Amino acid sequence: MKASPSTDKTPASTSHRFRGLVIALTLLLVLPWLIYGHTLHFAAVLDDEAYVFNNPYLRDASSFLYALDFEGFTKRCFQWGVSSDIALNFITRPVTYFSFYLNRLVSGTDTASYRLLNIAIHMGNGLLLFALLRRLFHRDAFSLLAAATAALLFTVHPLATESVTYITQRFESLAAFFCLLALLLHVQTRSAESSMQRRLLGAATVMATLLSMLSKETGVVTPLLMVLLNLLCFQDRLAAALRRAAPSLALLPLIPLLILTAQWSQGDVQVTASNLINITNHGTNPYPVSAYFMTQVSAWISYLRLLVLPVGQNFDHVYPLITSPLDTRFIFAALICISLLAGAWLYFRRQSGTTGAVILFGILWYFISLLPSSSIVPLPDLFAEHRCYLPSLGLFLVIAAGIHRLLQLCSGSLEKRAIIFTATSITILALAVSTLLRNEVLRNHESLWKDALAKGSNTARVWKGLGIVNFNSGRADESARCFEQALAVSPDDEEAWLNLCTLHIKTQQADKAIAATERGLLRKPGAAQLLHLRGIALIMAGRVQEGLHHWEAILKSFPDYRDAHLSAAEVLAQIGHEERAMHHLHMAEQSGRLNPAFLNLKKRLQSHLSAMR
Repeated sequence: MKASPSTDKTPASTSHRFRGLVIALTLLLVLPWLIYGHTLHFAAVLDDEAYVFNNPYLRDASSFLYALDFEGFTKRCFQWGVSSDIALNFITRPVTYFSFYLNRLVSGTDTASYRLLNIAIHMGNGLLLFALLRRLFHRDAFSLLAAATAALLFTVHPLATESVTYITQRFESLAAFFCLLALLLHVQTRSAESSMQRRLLGAATVMATLLSMLSKETGVVTPLLMVLLNLLCFQDRLAAALRRAAPSLALLPLIPLLILTAQWSQGDVQVTASNLINITNHGTNPYPVSAYFMTQVSAWISYLRLLVLPVGQNFDHVYPLITSPLDTRFIFAALICISLLAGAWLYFRRQSGTTGAVILFGILWYFISLLPSSSIVPLPDLFAEHRCYLPSLGLFLVIAAGIHRLLQLCSGSLEKRAIIFTATSITILALAVSTLLRNEVLRNHESLWKDALAKGSNTARVWKGLGIVNFNSGRADESARCFEQALAVSPDDEEAWLNLCTLHIKTQQADKAIAATERGLLRKPGAAQLLHLRGIALIMAGRVQEGLHHWEAILKSFPDYRDAHLSAAEVLAQIGHEERAMHHLHMAEQSGRLNPAFLNLKKRLQSHLSAMR
């Protein structure tokens, strides 16, 4: 049954629109809580311990004043024995780390407050996407349903789970939040009623852009998205589009400068363009930049496939490296990318309305937002689902434009509009159920790694994860088997060697620990941590002088190696070499405060040495 022509052209009443707006906002607030609320007390997983809960830079607020002693800050990680990547992360992402610091003040290591904020940020992103879409469609009769549907699809999509349930990946969602806020504020400046209001909105836009960049490096795309927004959705000329976005564009050099300065301050590598591109491209088999880029072109399409059909999600995707431009995977992916861009451009040229502009904007948003993590700067993982969080917003812009156009075409048919509403409602429900199921995988390390292994991820990372899970559960023999399996997959994996040696030490199996360190040092000669564990194993076996000799050898190469100083101090105190023990305690104290046990040891040694004098 078709509605009458007059009904087709008459806008919905104010009361109906208000009711629809209330329903949309309620769903955008309630649905995320229903599918994520039960995760508050899930265990910390993956990098949560190293980057959040045990991060020494989050001990107090003074870390956020790193600009006052930049060089000292960047080198402190070596004294603390943590990865230099944690220091670089802190420098380039202080906004997200400050949010972690606030969580730490509120609840310490209880995961609930961290995940509560993650869920709130995700809710905020859904609301901001809804508001932005409403503005892009000029709040016409169909914008409410189109914007609400796209925002709800984004909010309940299971591909967002890594950026919501996985605490550390707040980097992604918070950068997206400030990016969306900056774009919305940028749009608002166009309707400012006074020059003062325009200046205030402009300043707020720049601030939101800065906060996005300093939440994660992917926020660097925000000014570029502003220019595209001006060009496509508001039909500005290039000069006008650039002029409107100029204050935010001026921030583009910030992230490269921070990375360059941090690398220069650490002083252990020469600052060159190649080193900046390969800043995280370390390990036994670093990726060639060209191979990484070709692999990422294929990954762009894989992310898109997971957005359209979220089946086969996995934290540890086994994604083969593409080394030749003649590889069919690269050729096929490149053709799809070109086709999508060309199709969107042609539709934009032929469809002069808002729909074509938003579709082209959304497609460009998707590809541009992937460039910081998935182009020519090799990262340790070839494929990671959380990288798709900000780019996915571009796809939901395209979906909103498609729904908006369908509603326009079906404006004279209640039946067709009912079909669209039913289909989108079923899709939202199906995605919400998928997200609930995916969240169960992220409940703890055991469920996460078992899921990855069941999906064919026979990698060292998975076996190491399962080894740690088994050890924490009291299954030492099974844990050792997992670490040995990790080494069978990747014989040069230093962390696997450390895990295996530590396991044998903690289970008081000195002979096995010595043998494991010997094997490990054949693969990783001079590895300080392996040498340190070997010293511990030798002392456990009663070979004290040999153990001390190993720690002295470490300290010749790494004079600030804290663990070697502390271990040496403890053993030397036990065998009556108090002065040498005090020397090592003083050296360890230079890199940070001693814990209560070593403070007591220091007091006992001081008292004994004073009595002797």
